[in-house]
Amino acid sequence: MYEVTEKASSMIKNFLEKQILIVVILGYLFLILTFSGPVAPAYGASKSVVPSYGDGTYEVLIFTDYFCPPCQDLEKELDLLLEPVLTRGGVTVTFVDMPIYKTTVMYVRYFLYAANGSSG
Repeated sequence: MYEVTEKASSMIKNFLEKQILIVVILGYLFLILTFSGPVAPAYGASKSVVPSYGDGTYEVLIFTDYFCPPCQDLEKELDLLLEPVLTRGGVTVTFVDMPIYKTTVMYVRYFLYAANGSSG
């Protein structure tokens, strides 16, 4: 059949690396342009529905999606890591829910409706 030379293999590899770089840059630009609003009002409000633990001077923001299976697995590990940090004090840990999982979009409207209803 066809024999791929080392030069052709190198050219293909360089082409794929450039394509991956372009996709990463476009994805980054998409996120920047899509989520360009301020995050502070969501978690900085006095009657915030965003879960926040501790009252320290240092703040740790954890961006997660409650419907995302990898995020759920990571949150289990975070519980073990954050408990001693919160016990020592000096830290505020805030969980910010971001719709990053593909099915989350279906639930966002209902979540916001419930969150706004509980605050009033």
